[in-house]
Amino acid sequence: MRNQATRWLRWGTVGAAALLRWTRRHTIVAAVALLVTAMIAPRQVQGQLPNPCCAILATGLGNIKSSLINWSAAAFRRSIPL
Repeated sequence: MRNQATRWLRWGTVGAAALLRWTRRHTIVAAVALLVTAMIAPRQVQGQLPNPCCAILATGLGNIKSSLINWSAAAFRRSIPL
């Protein structure tokens, strides 16, 4: 099993090196292929205005931030000896 894992690892590194060499030689083709893949790939676009989740999340995170700031300021005041 260990020999097989070593063989797979060696095959993966050889394949990755060959892919990098090919990409280096064919930079324009690789860039066009990447661009076409990015343009064709299906994705769902969702705006921030119709979705109330962002506003609720922002309010919650703001409350957590102010709680942490108030707590850390109070803890700092307690730690200073008078």
